[in-house]
Amino acid sequence: MKKLFCFALPLCFVGLFMLAGCGAAPEPPIAGGYTEDRAVTAEDMAVFEEALDGFVGVGYVPALVATQVVAGTNYRFTAEALGVYPGAEPYQAYVFIFKPLEGPAELVKVETLTAEETTEPEPIAGGWSENREIAEEEIAIFNEAMAGQVGLYIPNFVATQVVAGTNYRFTAAMHVDASGNNLPFAEDVHIFIFKPLQGPAELVEIV
Repeated sequence: MKKLFCFALPLCFVGLFMLAGCGAAPEPPIAGGYTEDRAVTAEDMAVFEEALDGFVGVGYVPALVATQVVAGTNYRFTAEALGVYPGAEPYQAYVFIFKPLEGPAELVKVETLTAEETTEPEPIAGGWSENREIAEEEIAIFNEAMAGQVGLYIPNFVATQVVAGTNYRFTAAMHVDASGNNLPFAEDVHIFIFKPLQGPAELVEIV
């Protein structure tokens, strides 16, 4: 029997990442959050190059970096979603939640699934588990992370991923063109990379 959960979906989705410009004063670090932006070291640059190896299209020049040590579990809930406005049509979505070893669960992002993406992805070593039925304690984690959101989300399945390592947030104000020239971006670009305790660094997203 499905359980119904009603939450408020904000007009603008605000990610968990605090994006600070190169020219702006860095925001003070928060407990469990990112450090202040600092200069990129040779070790940081090695992580950056490892994660972007083979990436084509844009050559990024990182100017600053902030880090965050993480340990806990990622949850990917497959949910049926419905907006709270007249005529809203239900759709399928992934609700990503991170539960640290200590502290409350956090909503990371919500992704709308296309028809091609509704098929369950194959589990990979070190990646997501297979989709399965949701346990009572996982419902509690879902409710904790979604508190204050608006909309209707009905979680049907969950997959999990244990994580331990370091998140990197590189800030790039310049990029390299085809001729090798450094050119400024109109706005700073942030490259998020995860480096697990074991294994290669992984590009997470570029925003």
